[in-house]
Amino acid sequence: MTKTKKDTRPRYPGTCPYCGHRFVGCLSILQQDFEMYDHGVSNCLHCKKLFRMIFDPNKKEFHTKTWEEFLENVQQKGREILKLKEGGF
Repeated sequence: MTKTKKDTRPRYPGTCPYCGHRFVGCLSILQQDFEMYDHGVSNCLHCKKLFRMIFDPNKKEFHTKTWEEFLENVQQKGREILKLKEGGF
């Protein structure tokens, strides 16, 4: 039998934006190695909904956004880019 190595990565607190369940999570590879702190995604262990995890390195905690908020933000940015292109960008 192979002994597995204990995961010693730091854990940081956060709250599910849907049901308020408190959790602790680790940084994603992009968050940890490239400091792309808004590139985290998870499912709530309580309500099972998908949400975004944004790491705050100053407070050492995760801020969360609903998946719908994330999609609306992406769509808004896309609309802004289209307006720039149409305006002779």
